[in-house]
Amino acid sequence: MEEKWTDTEVSEKAEATPSGTAEVVEKTEEAPLKKQFFIGVWDYTVILTYLGFIAAISGIIFALTKNPITNERWSIYIPVFCLMFAGLCDMFDGAVAKTKKGRTAHERSFGEQIDSLSDIVSFGVLPAVIGYRVAFFQPYWIILLAFYCLMALVRLAHFNVEEEERKAQGGGKRTFYYGLPMTNAAWIFPMLFCFKPLLGKYFGYLYALGLLVVGFLFVYKFKMIKITGKRLIWIALSGAVVFAVILILGFTLHIEW
Repeated sequence: MEEKWTDTEVSEKAEATPSGTAEVVEKTEEAPLKKQFFIGVWDYTVILTYLGFIAAISGIIFALTKNPITNERWSIYIPVFCLMFAGLCDMFDGAVAKTKKGRTAHERSFGEQIDSLSDIVSFGVLPAVIGYRVAFFQPYWIILLAFYCLMALVRLAHFNVEEEERKAQGGGKRTFYYGLPMTNAAWIFPMLFCFKPLLGKYFGYLYALGLLVVGFLFVYKFKMIKITGKRLIWIALSGAVVFAVILILGFTLHIEW
């Protein structure tokens, strides 16, 4: 009596294998694709990436305009907070995405691409725009701002190519990076604002030095250990402490742009 199959087709080849047994080939029917009305991915796996990107765009807008939400005294904190929030989202978006079982190759590739594109805005453009708002109104400062953005762009492009090559070679989990990961900009530049009360009008020069050094480290080839697990949580908590210090200093010392 012939056995019936519901989900798979079983075909038997005419030729027998060397062992004398017939080779059985199963043909699995793929589930039909769900109809989509929009391109892209819109599930929870990319929500943190989208939130981080929105925060970065908001920070750029607030840094370039006098916003009606807060007075001029407190406007310094909004772009800095947006930068830190974008960094927080970037730290955990990968972990959130991995919680979904059965992600397709298209979804994984889309997540990687959208994360990369978001990074250049969050940690490349936004820190430069904050620097422009702080002190870089003169035309010659454009060279420094362009340098920082270019180094961020080169670093990101190199990382993407390196990831493709690593996967093509069947590489395992990444344990280190070459150069300074761009997410570090989310805590380095906010930390500089803790020194603003001490430097006053000279704070712009410290920020300029920060852009120069960080931009250089983006492309300088040195090994940096990949931070995961509990270390990420400690960094997030440290960022919260830095932001609290900035708020306290701003409230007690009346820090202005």
